[in-house]
Amino acid sequence: MTHEIYIASFAALGFIFLIYSLTVLFRIKEQESNRITPAYNALLFGLLILSLSLLAKAIKYIYLIFSKTSIDSLIYFDVASTLILLPLAAGSFLVSMFIFRRV
Repeated sequence: MTHEIYIASFAALGFIFLIYSLTVLFRIKEQESNRITPAYNALLFGLLILSLSLLAKAIKYIYLIFSKTSIDSLIYFDVASTLILLPLAAGSFLVSMFIFRRV
């Protein structure tokens, strides 16, 4: 029970920090030149996907804290988000680093 509380709190805290960093990067993007805009867009997309993955994990663990039974669809949603969202975020970060290097 205590492990789920710790994991849910860390996932929720990570989600909050990622949303804050998204807003800061969005404000910085408005002040930068137009030649690095595609790299910032790829970086913002990666952070958005990563925050959605953390939100899915936080929802799963919060549900496990307050419920005695587990729902199979919730576990499948977490596995699907891990197998789809995390590689998509990693690919987005890789693309943004290649674009930053080119500029």
